[in-house]
Amino acid sequence: MKKKSDVKTTVVRARESFKRIIIRQDFTKRHVHVRCFVAGYHYHDGESIIDLLKEKEKMLLIREFYNPYDDNAIAVYTADYVQLGYLPKVLSPLIAPHLEKKNDVQCRLTRINRKAYHDPYVRLEIAVRFPLE
Repeated sequence: MKKKSDVKTTVVRARESFKRIIIRQDFTKRHVHVRCFVAGYHYHDGESIIDLLKEKEKMLLIREFYNPYDDNAIAVYTADYVQLGYLPKVLSPLIAPHLEKKNDVQCRLTRINRKAYHDPYVRLEIAVRFPLE
């Protein structure tokens, strides 16, 4: 049985969009599980390939060290290197160190809502496994 302190679940509301981010950290199994949306979707190539995207498709997370808007920016790409957008700015400080340490970070597309207001609402699921330090 897990102790209450072994698992921490956090729900964050990103101010700019009011879309939910769910972060679940399990320190005994050394992993972080995140559910979030793709930020800045309508500024990138996502709209041109929306009909080609499939749920459960693997996504690539790539650090952008020289991004002028976010020091921890993480871009979201398809397997064909088409940029969909970014991880939300409030989330990137949590994931960026794991990418830099080359920990096991996996990302997949979990939902596409084409009827969402303003731009298609694309959700991701990110799993991070990290070693004991």
